[in-house]
Amino acid sequence: MQAIDLDLASRSSAACGAPPCGELAARALCTRVAALRAALEGIETSLPLHDRSLAIVLAARNELEILARDVRAVVDWSMPSPLRPLACSFEEIGLGAVDALPREDRGRTLVAVEHPRARLVADGTVLSRALARLVEHGFRLGAEHAAVQIGPGSAAFTATVSFDGTGEPVTTLSSGLAGALARRDLTRLGAHLESDEDARRFVVNLEFAEGGR
Repeated sequence: MQAIDLDLASRSSAACGAPPCGELAARALCTRVAALRAALEGIETSLPLHDRSLAIVLAARNELEILARDVRAVVDWSMPSPLRPLACSFEEIGLGAVDALPREDRGRTLVAVEHPRARLVADGTVLSRALARLVEHGFRLGAEHAAVQIGPGSAAFTATVSFDGTGEPVTTLSSGLAGALARRDLTRLGAHLESDEDARRFVVNLEFAEGGR
């Protein structure tokens, strides 16, 4: 009966214009994670640099960041956001991909953008996040460094994500979902993904570019 009740509650809330129960739960969870992050940041700034408790707070904040990424991955998997196509530059997509990476992965990811002012009509946020998740997927498999090359290639927009080196595999929930989420979102965007596991490389091709280099 519980599953039936939840289903009825979800349909009832949708009928009256309220968000469904799953979305409400996701919002509440994201809000709670944000509140915890703010609380830890407040504690961190109030402690003197020589305080021994600072290391504990920093460790807790690091664990919270992992939890936040896991929550975001689950929410994105369960409830993909609607696409909002806008004109965005290749440079904006590249910078967005770096920003979407976990903080510890940004320093070992090189992003090179050819014709940075060229423009593409697409949901740039979803595209950037998909590229970041391809990078995260490579790190999960044990790569040490990643490179993202963006520019016009065999399609109006081409991004090549490649990996080298051998590092420690990542085993968080978000890294485990990264490859599947990237593939799903690229399919939603109408992009074609080529995967070469032996060469440790992904190639993303997407049409519908505007002029403006």
